[in-house]
Amino acid sequence: SENSGSLTGDLAVKAHMAAGVSANKLTLGLPFYGRGGAYFQDFMDYGKMENLDEYTEKWDDAAKVPFLVNKDGIFEFGYENPRSLKIKCQYILDNGLLGGMYWDYAGDNESGDLRRTVYECLRGER
Repeated sequence: SENSGSLTGDLAVKAHMAAGVSANKLTLGLPFYGRGGAYFQDFMDYGKMENLDEYTEKWDDAAKVPFLVNKDGIFEFGYENPRSLKIKCQYILDNGLLGGMYWDYAGDNESGDLRRTVYECLRGER
């Protein structure tokens, strides 16, 4: 997408499978952080993003992830949330991948929303 660039998890999975790796041997990485754009060139844990009142959340329908814009509407960073992780976990199930992994769960919020979403989705509970 315009915000996330051209490299995707789907392309990585397809490239590995084209190289002969079986889907059931692949694990999809699920970040618990956000990554900045041109103006915010850093990483931020999901748990720290919940109280960023100076930003507005938007949805990137192409990349299927939320992103934050500043008061001028300029992209600041994209990240994962429970909605986007549900989509990625469904991708894992639909494509017969071994599973998903995240590094590390300390990036989650205090309620554990991200890790609970991954757990429940991959077990078929959501």
